[in-house]
Amino acid sequence: MGKKRKLNRDHHTGVSKDVISSLPNCVLSHILSFLPTKDAVGTSILSTRWQHLWTGLPNIDFDDKLVYFTGTNSSEYIPFQNFVERVLIHRDVINVTKFRLSCTVWCKTRVSSWISSAIRRNVHELELFLDFQKPFRLPRCVFESSSLKTLKICMECTLMLPRNVFLPMLKNLYLGAVGFSDEEYLNDLLSGCPSLEELKLIDCNWENLETITISIQTLKKLRIDEVFYLLSPNKRISDCIIKVDLPNLECFEYLGSLRSGIVLENQPSGLIEATVFVLERRESKFDTSPDVFNLFARLKNVTILRVSSSTIKSLFVAEGFLGPPPVFHKLTRLELNVDIHDIYPVALLKFLVRFPCLEILEFHEGGVCNNLHLDDDDVCGLVSLPRCNLQRLKTINIYYHRGESTTQLYVLDILVDIAPALEKVSICCPRQMDPSKKDEIAMKVRKMLDCSRVNFVVLFL
Repeated sequence: MGKKRKLNRDHHTGVSKDVISSLPNCVLSHILSFLPTKDAVGTSILSTRWQHLWTGLPNIDFDDKLVYFTGTNSSEYIPFQNFVERVLIHRDVINVTKFRLSCTVWCKTRVSSWISSAIRRNVHELELFLDFQKPFRLPRCVFESSSLKTLKICMECTLMLPRNVFLPMLKNLYLGAVGFSDEEYLNDLLSGCPSLEELKLIDCNWENLETITISIQTLKKLRIDEVFYLLSPNKRISDCIIKVDLPNLECFEYLGSLRSGIVLENQPSGLIEATVFVLERRESKFDTSPDVFNLFARLKNVTILRVSSSTIKSLFVAEGFLGPPPVFHKLTRLELNVDIHDIYPVALLKFLVRFPCLEILEFHEGGVCNNLHLDDDDVCGLVSLPRCNLQRLKTINIYYHRGESTTQLYVLDILVDIAPALEKVSICCPRQMDPSKKDEIAMKVRKMLDCSRVNFVVLFL
């Protein structure tokens, strides 16, 4: 009883204990490893115990923006350079797990020495986000490392490579904004990565290339993202054709205009997941619908698919002269980033009936719950659609990201009618949505659902 009273007195004194300092050094070091290096080094002033903890961290993260560097004056860069070199000198750990460098390159020699230092310490993950005033060549050792498992290079320039690239342990390669002077440079890079499993090509410049071939036996994931490049008004869109020959591909993602034609040479037998977001091009005369149709024909065995409004519209256009898109007999999950204002409801529903084994359907951007007006042709088209094509559909999830109000729910109403196995409809709303709008959505959905058969929930993101 006396001990209990003592604990209560301690509880009511309001004296807080330094719980963090009671943790062992290994735990503190693990916590510090999640901080930028500047902040981790800053903890050295807390006490004598903290003074050298940061020197044993496995991760190094240098970002000149965190050292109040504006990037407009080379003299401002001196404190950042000195900080980086002090950290590298005082580190106790020989090896580095992750090295991240984000900076403007004012002194090529010093930046190269920092990167080379990481390579000498057997770094596993190397991330470089570099901006420079003059052409910059990465150190040769970057492309000859026997320890690198992840390499991320993001710098707007033509990537210059050594004659022989060999990265035997590399699993993940990310190239952002880089260009290549000819096809051979990219081929040399990819052929020098015999263990590569994931490749991301983000806003790369194919301006000097006519055709590139991505052929890697070990590759499982491929992402080609050209969105930012296409939206930049000062960028010239390339006619380069990207040929993909990846027999062991499991996940394929493409976001762009298909102006850089994507050709899947062979249909990967193990392809499970695909994302196709085709954007409308700035040049309205270019018709991408045949390319979208041909790409989809190679994806028909996936089980998970994500598409955009423009993708569905392109398939709808192509149907007029190429016939309907293929039936996806294995697909069980479909995620649609659609805006009803930007797509004919008939096109959407014709698209959905190509997935007879669909079990989970997701609408993002509030797609099925926007203001929707059908003209007479739309109504006739909907009536003529085959019924009960979605016999296995069990779940519909609708995500509101912008919080629009709704007045009609035609599409959802029809889906409920042609999905006899439907069990659950979820409406996911942002927390900042007006409560009255949320109630309006809930009321409209409840009216159309057979609540004895379908479970309906409203969630907050």
